[in-house]
Amino acid sequence: MHLEIEKACKSFGALKALDGVSLAVPRGSFLTLLGPSGCGKTTLLRSIAGLHSLDSGDIRVDGNGLGAGGPKAVMVFQDYALFPHMSVFGNVSYGLKLRRMGPEAIAKKVDDVLGYSGIRGLEARLPSQLSGGQQQRVALARALVMEPEVLLLDEPLSNLDAKLRLGIRSELKRIQKDLGVTTVYVTHDQGEALALSDVVAVMNHGRLIQMGSPRDIYFHPADEFVADFIGTANFLDALVLEAGGGRLTVSFLGKPRTLEAGQSTCRVGESVTLCVRPESLKILERESPSSVSGAVVESMFEGNHVRYWIDVGGTTLIADDHEIGREVRIGSRVSVDIVPDGLHLIAKKTPREDGSRTAVEGTIHG
Repeated sequence: MHLEIEKACKSFGALKALDGVSLAVPRGSFLTLLGPSGCGKTTLLRSIAGLHSLDSGDIRVDGNGLGAGGPKAVMVFQDYALFPHMSVFGNVSYGLKLRRMGPEAIAKKVDDVLGYSGIRGLEARLPSQLSGGQQQRVALARALVMEPEVLLLDEPLSNLDAKLRLGIRSELKRIQKDLGVTTVYVTHDQGEALALSDVVAVMNHGRLIQMGSPRDIYFHPADEFVADFIGTANFLDALVLEAGGGRLTVSFLGKPRTLEAGQSTCRVGESVTLCVRPESLKILERESPSSVSGAVVESMFEGNHVRYWIDVGGTTLIADDHEIGREVRIGSRVSVDIVPDGLHLIAKKTPREDGSRTAVEGTIHG
């Protein structure tokens, strides 16, 4: 593993910002730390950068502690922190000059990084003469020119408008993959995390709640917090009818359904919670043996789909319909079914006295 964090703890007075966080990430991976404000993600990022000292625990890059043998981690701040009196060339070359690199070598490295960052030709401009997207690219180039082993990004796209963010994040992903640099990214934007990341680590109350691929985090959330924080989820109460062989047959909304349950220890007669995403619910033209019926109580057009709220016997289901040519009126009766593999068991919570879950350790294998 390239980046390893072991039982990291950090407090600010009575606030426990990091509470035993452990994770390990392969070289070249794009890891996003995701969670609500105050969950500890920025504290962890700044600890990797060496801006905070841990109270206990360890952070290692390539098996070595931080600070040994040069700049292992370089950070791009949310506000970019560009020197306003320096040109683009001056900002990007600043760290190389501190290393006492020769002028010709500096010019070559700066030209290279400006090229793949898409800002070659802006060398003489001051930050005040740049757009927000250009400033973001300069801040990224200033970090990348130092050839860091780990690149740290603290919500670098949050100051950009929505359309520009989409363009910049695709460029960021391309550059990261081309260079193969291990990257740790902090954001509160769930869509951004899912689009950019190889690995997502969801945090809450200073603890790591779940770590995995974007698809695993989204479709197999560890608990209701993760499911509810990332995207939209329907939570359904169900009763276990049969259990065994890694599968469960459950009853919910008056219908039986069999699903994969992995290592679940659920027993017959036990009440469980199921999760289904809106896009895993399908509005049918006619009833099917596994469908349920209900009345549309609200709808919202969202461009590439229409979101419907459907009352099924007192339970409201949120369903996304991608049949754009179809419009279902409020009050209409519809049948709704779940696509194959669209139903997932939510693990039981293991709360502590402060309301947070028991910590997990995350390791992603290359």
